[in-house]
Amino acid sequence: MTDPRAVVQAALSEVTDAPLVTDEEGDQTFVVDGVPAFIQHGRLGADVNLLTLTCLAASGQPLSPALDRWVHERNAAMLLGGIVLLTGPEATADVLVRYCLPSDSLDAARLRSVLLPVIAAASDVRRELVAWQAERI
Repeated sequence: MTDPRAVVQAALSEVTDAPLVTDEEGDQTFVVDGVPAFIQHGRLGADVNLLTLTCLAASGQPLSPALDRWVHERNAAMLLGGIVLLTGPEATADVLVRYCLPSDSLDAARLRSVLLPVIAAASDVRRELVAWQAERI
């Protein structure tokens, strides 16, 4: 059985802006097109190995009903992954794009073909959020 961390390393080695960093738990962080991202390795039950990709589309956004509505509407249009608002201090939120997939039987090429569109979606969310905020000023 192939080590899923090695598969992630191979899948992202040619597209990351900075080195892929593996922490003490084996989870991996990287940056693609200016988007910081994090891959967690986990299990669902006894039989399913999972990868969870989390991309930081924006941080410290002013929390408001309008932002919540924007995220909800944009989420409905997502093909891969979902947008999550993570509430922070002082009525702010981080905007995350998350995607989870089974990691068994993935090779680097197949993993890259799934991860890159999700990372691109996070870049799109970032650009769209900036444009939406500019319209509101």
